[in-house]
Amino acid sequence: MATTWYDATNERLLSPAAKAQARCGRPVLCGSLCAVQGLIGGALHGIEREFDTNEEQEELIVAGTKFGAVPGAFLGAVLMLAYGRRLCIALDSIPYVVGPVMMALASEWWVLVLGRDVVGMGVGISAIVVPAYLGEMSPARTRGTIVSIYEEMLG
Repeated sequence: MATTWYDATNERLLSPAAKAQARCGRPVLCGSLCAVQGLIGGALHGIEREFDTNEEQEELIVAGTKFGAVPGAFLGAVLMLAYGRRLCIALDSIPYVVGPVMMALASEWWVLVLGRDVVGMGVGISAIVVPAYLGEMSPARTRGTIVSIYEEMLG
């Protein structure tokens, strides 16, 4: 049985070339978003030495990404409805660039927290927009599997 691919964003059937491009883009998108979130536990000893932080400050540094993800999810929903899924995913790259630059240039512990907050905004936006985009772009037969694999890769 042949699968018909439908582009819900532009309301048209996809050509064979567009189908191939859509198939190739999904793993890259999922893998890149999962790799960016990273782990902080291994860096805490270096952060403690570099910034002379206490336990409460380290807790804020660790939680910074989560603090940014909550408003990021709401922002992602608003952006997605206003500008569409594709543009929102493209705009979502901004926090993933700005946040690490802030952290790399941080001279105080609170700048590190702000950088992690900015990355968290990107995580929150991604958590809302990417599953919606994958669900719309996937063929009906594999839609649940593709979105589930994306969610599982994050967990």
